[in-house]
Amino acid sequence: MASRVLIIGDDANLTDFLIARIKEYGLEVECAINTNEAMDFLFQNNYSLIFMDMQTPGLSGYSLGSSIRKFEHYKAKLAVPIIAICESPDESKCLTSGINLCISKPLSAEKLSDSVSKLLPHRV
Repeated sequence: MASRVLIIGDDANLTDFLIARIKEYGLEVECAINTNEAMDFLFQNNYSLIFMDMQTPGLSGYSLGSSIRKFEHYKAKLAVPIIAICESPDESKCLTSGINLCISKPLSAEKLSDSVSKLLPHRV
């Protein structure tokens, strides 16, 4: 069974780009467009990696990162790596909220590959 990746965000162009590239690594992809949907997916499934667009309207990416970490602790799950995608990454704020890695927009295939290989080296 292939590992799953969760993409959180409502930017269709970014999501389409991520889906196409992630599938090249042999990973399954699921998408959530808001916080509630993301938490529902996390409650029902296990993921190897989470991508989160920090510029999703109505979504505080830092708060969601913290919520995911609290939820994982509550459900006794292992910490799933989270990659935040944003205009101006704030590394320290990302790390404080439980996000493992921040990458800047515009996203390229090379940035994506480098990020995935850091967190899932056996996949790239």
